[in-house]
Amino acid sequence: MALIEKNTQFDADKLTANVVGIAADVGKHDSGMHQHHKGQLLYAPQGCMTFALNDSICILPPTKAVWIPPHTPHRAVMTNVVAYRSVYFDCDKFSCPKSIVMIEVNDLLK
Repeated sequence: MALIEKNTQFDADKLTANVVGIAADVGKHDSGMHQHHKGQLLYAPQGCMTFALNDSICILPPTKAVWIPPHTPHRAVMTNVVAYRSVYFDCDKFSCPKSIVMIEVNDLLK
């Protein structure tokens, strides 16, 4: 998993790998509404973040992850320090869920 620094510009869609993992300790941050060509598994093993879609919003605690299908507009907001983790999947290469899925975080993800 790649470590991302505070000022690093990152775009998972520009990478050719079928699976890309990133990790960052993020303070106050608002990703703004955006989407990816790749599917995204988003979670934070420490801290909470707010996760929003066009029509809903939820708190994502350390015990949960969210699967975000490709081309799904979403936004992540962190108001305190969060151990941010994302794994991006090329869904042309894998059989990926087609809808948002909340997932219980297991030891493998931690």
